[in-house]
Amino acid sequence: MPDAIKSGVSVAEAQAPFDVTLSLVGTGAKVGDTVAVYASTNSTSLTPTFTQIGSKVLTAGDLS
Repeated sequence: MPDAIKSGVSVAEAQAPFDVTLSLVGTGAKVGDTVAVYASTNSTSLTPTFTQIGSKVLTAGDLS
C-alpha cells in the first residue's frame, strides 16, 4: 500500500474529482459503449461492496 494512503483517505480526498486513464486496446470497445469506474470502501472484507463512482460514454476521440 502506498505510504500516502496508509492512514486512510479523508472525506475531502474521497469527494475530490480525479482522472482515470486506461487502455482499451483489444477490448472491442466502440463508440457509444459506456466505461464505468467502481470503488469499494470495504475492500478488505471477504465480500466487498462496490459502488459506481463515474462513467463515460465513449466517443470517436476516446478511441483514436
